[in-house]
Amino acid sequence: MAKAEHVAARLGVPVVTNPFDALQHSLAVQNGLVEFFRREVELIDPDCHFVRPTSILRRPLDAGKDGEDPGVVVEEVTEAPLDLHIAIKALERWLLLRDKTSKIIVDTNLAERIVKLQEHDSQTMMLLARGIVLGLGLKLEDKRVQAVVRRQLEAIDSTAEEM
Repeated sequence: MAKAEHVAARLGVPVVTNPFDALQHSLAVQNGLVEFFRREVELIDPDCHFVRPTSILRRPLDAGKDGEDPGVVVEEVTEAPLDLHIAIKALERWLLLRDKTSKIIVDTNLAERIVKLQEHDSQTMMLLARGIVLGLGLKLEDKRVQAVVRRQLEAIDSTAEEM
C-alpha cells in the first residue's frame, strides 16, 4: 500500500508550464511515440500484420471420478479472433492523438503566437543591451562593444536552445 501511495504521489507532481509549452511538449512526445511504433511496424513480418492471440493452459488429465492423473498433462488451446498486430494499433492510436494535438496548435495560431513572443523577447533583449551600453557611457558604434554584445546574445541563444 505504501508503494502505491508513493507512486500515486509522484504521478501527480505539479509541473509549472503554460498552454503553449504544454502543447509543444505533448506534440513532441507524440511524435516520438509515432516514430517508435512506425519502426516497430516496419519490423513486422509481412505475413504477420494480423495475429491471433492464443492462450495455452497446461493441466493434469482429468480422470473422471478417480481424480486427476498427474502423469498425463493436457494442453487446452484457446484462440481469440484474428486481430491487428499491437504495434499497428498503437501506431494508429498515436497518429490520431498527434493529429488532434496538431489541429489544436493550428486552430489556436500557436506558431504565430510563439513567433510574436520571440520577436518581443528579441526586441526586449536589444533594448536592454542598448540601455546598458548607453548607460555606461559607451558608443553603440564601438566594435568592441558590438563584439561583447553579440557574444552575450549568442550565449543566451545557445543556452535557450539547450534547455
